[in-house]
Amino acid sequence: MKNIDHLIDKFDQTKKSSESIIKNLRSINELKNDLEFNYFGIKYYVENIISILKKGYINDTLKEETDLLIKKFNDSHANVENLKFSFINKLEKNINEIGFTMSGHLPDFKASIFTIEINFNSLNSIIWLGPKQEKISSGILTIQSIIESMENFYKKLPQKINDKDFIKMINDNYIIIKDNENEGRTPLNLILNKINDNYIKTKIKFSRAEFSYLIFKYSSEILRSFKLTVATRSNTRQRHDFLWIPDDETGNGSAYSYIQSKEN
Repeated sequence: MKNIDHLIDKFDQTKKSSESIIKNLRSINELKNDLEFNYFGIKYYVENIISILKKGYINDTLKEETDLLIKKFNDSHANVENLKFSFINKLEKNINEIGFTMSGHLPDFKASIFTIEINFNSLNSIIWLGPKQEKISSGILTIQSIIESMENFYKKLPQKINDKDFIKMINDNYIIIKDNENEGRTPLNLILNKINDNYIKTKIKFSRAEFSYLIFKYSSEILRSFKLTVATRSNTRQRHDFLWIPDDETGNGSAYSYIQSKEN
């Protein structure tokens, strides 16, 4: 009877492995209709399945069937370099369709305020605000995930809060935490942290990239009441000491460390 705990553990591991494989197979199923251009996204999930199978919790019959599926996938696209070329071309076409122009070369491409970092080895992509300054998102390497991330950030973020409410939020939190001993000069990131600390009350919080872009988006209104201090070299050694903010929609920008009311 001592083996019962061992059996429970074995079956539990088998269940978890099966559930993980099913989840990955369902993700593959969603991408299979455009196999050529979703190749790298599918490969990401295939690699996950291979990793799970190596743990040895799946019975031989299911393992053989899954191995056969993996082999069929790998054999169907032998020329990966051509697929990479096709992926970049289709990505550029899709970016053009949402109103941006793509430039650059692997691994980094620029489109408006975004940098798109593509890694064919790890099968993922990272979307950055500016020249790899503030991270917006990361995900599996599919064109759909890249485009959705860009559109969600660019179009939906300003809908999250309007200019008046955003400026009021900055002002209210600035009043609470401003450094009176330093003529009111207060680290920008302290304002962001204070806003996010109030999430339970306000139901609004921002990532660094979101906060940065909204300051740029509403800069004409913000700069009527506040001034921003460009970060010195010593203030850019650690990310919590500065915030990179765009200067325009082409990806130019500067690092800022402090915000200060013009009334001080």
